[in-house]
Amino acid sequence: MKVYRKYLIIGVIILFIMTAVAPIVIGYNTNQDIAGQKQIASRLIGMKNKLQDETVVLAPNSTYFTTDAFNSYKTYREDNGQTITCVSLEPLGNPDADTIRNFLKSNYLDGFRRTLLIIGDEYLIPSKKCYDLNYHGHTYEMHSDFYYGDLEGNWDKNNDNRYGEFLNDAVDFLDPEFIVGRLPVTYIYESDAILNRIVEYEKDTASWKKNMLCAAGTIGEPGDASLVMYRIDKILSRRNYPVTTMTDKGFFKFIKPDIELNETSFRKAWKEGQYGLIYVISHGSPTVICYYRGNYDYPIFFDVWDIPDLNPDYPGIYISLGCNNLQQYWEGGDNLGKALIKNCTVAAVGSTTLTDPGYISGAWAESFFPRMYLLRNYNLGKAMHITKSIYYLLFLRFKRNYDLGFSLQTNLLAFTIYGDPLIKQY
Repeated sequence: MKVYRKYLIIGVIILFIMTAVAPIVIGYNTNQDIAGQKQIASRLIGMKNKLQDETVVLAPNSTYFTTDAFNSYKTYREDNGQTITCVSLEPLGNPDADTIRNFLKSNYLDGFRRTLLIIGDEYLIPSKKCYDLNYHGHTYEMHSDFYYGDLEGNWDKNNDNRYGEFLNDAVDFLDPEFIVGRLPVTYIYESDAILNRIVEYEKDTASWKKNMLCAAGTIGEPGDASLVMYRIDKILSRRNYPVTTMTDKGFFKFIKPDIELNETSFRKAWKEGQYGLIYVISHGSPTVICYYRGNYDYPIFFDVWDIPDLNPDYPGIYISLGCNNLQQYWEGGDNLGKALIKNCTVAAVGSTTLTDPGYISGAWAESFFPRMYLLRNYNLGKAMHITKSIYYLLFLRFKRNYDLGFSLQTNLLAFTIYGDPLIKQY
């Protein structure tokens, strides 16, 4: 009887998620009129209609464009139909984020969407300091490269010098002018190494790039993150995309991982495996990923010191839903995402500040990225943009913390791509 009840509870939860969320994903909602649905649909598919096959590459100076590695990258992209426009910021002096954004506005507000690749870390080419709204007495700062993506939005509509506030300002998350990525490097040789790795990765057609390592560490309640892991596994595995699942606690002990997540197992699995996508749902800090085991007890299962042990022959894409893994202007050195892309991965995606799982909306949206990137073979930037758009629409549907905007704000503004948004699986 106990086993039956567990299965029944799981079934009810999954059925609720499917029935509650499916209408907005497929573009049909009885609570909205047809005109409203068409508007939402047109904005979501606008990437296809407005997409310009041009990548604008920003660098601190033109020297970055003269190396063999950059020329090889440029040739490779152009052979695949992309126009590469090189823009040196040297004529602008030592520009701040506003100067750079105004420069982009003066040249690229023509109704098309492009890709923007920033070469240089935040100290060479700054990101924009943004804010969420006051949440339970706290105000959280975040740094966002999306400031260069939405060029038409009014980021300080109420003129309080606090940019990107969800309710007070007017940022357009669904229809940006640029899909933005950054190579967070200090030196030219570092960008050359990443560019070479990108070209080698895309040219590699081996099946290992379909493999996914999905680690779900407890966030607050035992087994909470395993629901997302379970959903991802079911979607991908039946399409012949192998998923290695790891969790410390299965939801109601019903979800069983392939490997139990602990302080050593994730390190071992990543070191010895061959994965095109490493997807982590957990707690985090600028240098570690960890899970919750009790009050003040957060076992670390990977940190920056483990990076030299990884196999550079399999440079997958690292995706982290944990807090602060890509925290910018961190005085302790390279954050985890930066250290990964500078040493062994082809890209790293994560948050520059705190994150919020979003419960129902988050659980659904967080399963979208692996589907967009692996199953539909969308490039990294498009997969991330669609995932954010779905999360945005689901957030509005469920109205979770809507008056404050906290859940929405942090996840939309703070998630950053370290790497070329054009990266594709094949």
